[in-house]
Amino acid sequence: MKKIIGYLIVIGSLVALAGCTNDDKALTNRGYLQLGVENDVTLQTKSSDAVSLDVTILDASENPVKQLTGFDPAQNDRIELEAGVYTVIVTSGKQDSAAWETPFFYGKEQCRIVAGQVSDLQVICKIANTKVTVDYSESFKTYFPEYTATVSNSSGSLTYQKGETRGGYFAAEKLTAWLSLTNTDGRTFELKRVFSNIEEKTHYNLKFTLEEGDGSNNAGGNFDITVDEDADMILIRIPIVADDLEKMQVPVFRLEGFADDHSLVVKSGEATENRVKVIAPNGVETFRVSVQSDSLNAKGITSFDLVNLGAVEQALLEEISFLVPATVKDATDTLTFDLTAMANTLVPYDDRIQVHTFSFIVLDKMHQEKTVTFSYQVKPNAGVFTAEMTPASVWTTFARFSAVTDNQTDLGFKYKEADATEWTEIAVSSKNADNSFGCLVNNLKPHTKYVYYGFSNNDMEGSSGRIEGNMVEFTTDFANADENGNPFVPNLGFDDWYSGSVKYPNKTSEIYWDSGNTGAKLGSRTPTDETSDTRTGTGKAAYLKSQYVGVGGPLGKFAAGNLYSGVFDEVLGMSGAKINMGQPFNGGRPTKLKGWYKYTSGSIDYSELDYVSKKVPDTCHIYVAFFNDWTSRFQVNTKEGTFVDKSKAIGFGEFFTATSVDQYTEFDIDIKYKESGLDTKPTYILIVMTASKYGDYFTGSTNSVLYVDDCELEYDYNPASFVGTSLEGRQPANTNN
Repeated sequence: MKKIIGYLIVIGSLVALAGCTNDDKALTNRGYLQLGVENDVTLQTKSSDAVSLDVTILDASENPVKQLTGFDPAQNDRIELEAGVYTVIVTSGKQDSAAWETPFFYGKEQCRIVAGQVSDLQVICKIANTKVTVDYSESFKTYFPEYTATVSNSSGSLTYQKGETRGGYFAAEKLTAWLSLTNTDGRTFELKRVFSNIEEKTHYNLKFTLEEGDGSNNAGGNFDITVDEDADMILIRIPIVADDLEKMQVPVFRLEGFADDHSLVVKSGEATENRVKVIAPNGVETFRVSVQSDSLNAKGITSFDLVNLGAVEQALLEEISFLVPATVKDATDTLTFDLTAMANTLVPYDDRIQVHTFSFIVLDKMHQEKTVTFSYQVKPNAGVFTAEMTPASVWTTFARFSAVTDNQTDLGFKYKEADATEWTEIAVSSKNADNSFGCLVNNLKPHTKYVYYGFSNNDMEGSSGRIEGNMVEFTTDFANADENGNPFVPNLGFDDWYSGSVKYPNKTSEIYWDSGNTGAKLGSRTPTDETSDTRTGTGKAAYLKSQYVGVGGPLGKFAAGNLYSGVFDEVLGMSGAKINMGQPFNGGRPTKLKGWYKYTSGSIDYSELDYVSKKVPDTCHIYVAFFNDWTSRFQVNTKEGTFVDKSKAIGFGEFFTATSVDQYTEFDIDIKYKESGLDTKPTYILIVMTASKYGDYFTGSTNSVLYVDDCELEYDYNPASFVGTSLEGRQPANTNN
């Protein structure tokens, strides 16, 4: 098999520094790394496309010391490092996402930095995913005038519309192709194909062809694979028999006795009736079962094929009462799996729920695959069961307690710090229809280990006294800084400022906060600066002054005074800029952003928006957003109109006003979470401050000035943070404790 390997070469030169200045001599233990780039874009259709590089430099302990997003070797910037051994990782694109014409490159090499020298390094970055193109025969296109193919796997999906010739890049793993067809009579059909043996650094061409029927009713159930050495690809020919399309149906699953999310919560040994029914009209080729369960996996029950069960597997399944229908292979009638008996063999942990997850994966004779996943949450058969904590339950200074009992009276909880001796008790007045009860507990300590349990009265006839449930341990989230005192959002008070080629509020050249100063410096402007005019009269504050940058007319642009967590990328002439917004965040989930501001609102004198008129008061804007689906900073491109979609944030809050305030005044921003933000943690935080709300669109007033000082994130319980979620209206049971 001929494979195509694309690569990038990152190079530099080794040069001894001569004629050191006094500053150079002071840095006797530091050297420099200089990078340049060559790229071979084999497997890419557009060979002229620029390749955007991300560089991560790790020290000898594999801790990141430098991260360069959108590295541009043309700028020829030297990277300053302390003398020592480093690992340099260079990537381009995203490994875990499907993308058109954008392969994922990866390379990793070590280098040594020598004091007083510029050291070189060469990193070969190879393509680490696979390319897929889709093609159709002329007879196919004549019979089916409308067609699309959607190719997908865990890295994402791409839809190849009619006429699409671009290549898509995917993770090198099993691919699924859905074909949607409309024939000349206007009838529509869908066809699914699964391709298992996919390798990286390989180009696969899926060629759909129209075939004559031969009475075998294969409808394209098979496909031919050819290695095309001349075209440097693997050709997969998928025959479609038009007469048989009406008979094509993918396997269907029906679950009985499970909730809508395919889960079943049961007490140990008390499972209700539950079944899984499978219909594969084209016949079963393989029927795989995958199991995720600590107790079952320990017995050796992990995965098996019901079509080819060995004697050992058969014995293990009989041990847990997993009943297999007599005939699975080739079955076209409904296969019914009554799993009630098996569910009653499943066990909890000693004092908490154990989740047993099963996946049924059926491949039919037409090479169409369908999967269903369902789970059993088995809890101890006890008088009171204390629920495990989830991300939705545990915050920084508050937590949601929950338990289940069949009893009706004396409901409540006890909790304490894990190493304390005294317990705090909270009574609960009633329980829910599903026999659960709970309460919200406030005034907890950040990053502290606690234990809690539920209790109730024993209501069984002839019994009395309190029943105590199992103890559950949990640890609250961080607040503002990690265990070593390192702040998650540094310099929120804006006291530290760094002056390099431009000025921004950072203690060193390591950028956390950035602004538009890089673009504005072309017009000798500094919209964002430090000021000694602070709330307390000491330290520094941020001074954001909107200005016009340039000489006027088409040679200038309005620039808002702004500040944001992120890194400025590049100026796009006088028409915009690229900005990498956001910073990684591991600091839990704050409920407020507070700070102090004063503001002069000028009359808007520059506007490129139809809905914003000139001469009306300008508006300042401060907002904070948390994202859980970002794996890197989001690149804003003001020239192309690409901006952060704040609606995708799991937590968001903002403050804005068009009213001038000449004395420092406190602002208080409620961070409001979506339901999806309750059971997950953010990966990135974005804080933006600007003197002109529409500055992204070159709109605002050159007389607008915003001062910002002494900001902080707060983590206390805030009812406003949970409006519209399942935590709305839940008042802490121990607010006054």
